[in-house]
Amino acid sequence: MKKTLLAGAIAALALFGCSTDEVNYDRYSLVEDVAPDVFDAGYDITLSVNEALNEGGVVLKTSQVTLRSAVNHRWTSDIKEQLAMLIADSLNRYSVSKKLSFKVYISQFYGSTSGETFVKFNVIVTKKGKVILSKEYSATSKQEHDGYPALVSKLKEDFTGLTEKLAQELSLR
Repeated sequence: MKKTLLAGAIAALALFGCSTDEVNYDRYSLVEDVAPDVFDAGYDITLSVNEALNEGGVVLKTSQVTLRSAVNHRWTSDIKEQLAMLIADSLNRYSVSKKLSFKVYISQFYGSTSGETFVKFNVIVTKKGKVILSKEYSATSKQEHDGYPALVSKLKEDFTGLTEKLAQELSLR
């Protein structure tokens, strides 16, 4: 009897001891191609996001009322910091004045299970306390390929396109 229990215990250890619950996380960066000087460009950008976007994962809209943060598809660093860096990069490339202050609220930065992407933000730009621009920017588009890498690329492309419009408008003032 003891030999049977011992053999059963060894078999159980062999079966369950070798199994692993190791999870591989895919990490996504929006700023790996941003020039190093932009990280200290000196723009006054205060950025906040819809709370659903602030959970560390790439977000998918799974129904009309549901947003889900991915568990295994995570941002490499704080999404707010990465989005602020993309804004600073566009402002820097268009030589926008560093005397301006930017208050940005990102309400949409996610994909959907149907392959659509949604990017929307509001920005208030002030100079010496006076509002010189208050505007909403938005883009809805379709992913060209399936998967998280394609989703992240499309979100970045759309967001950067909108931040460049903002920078162009400000560079003409």
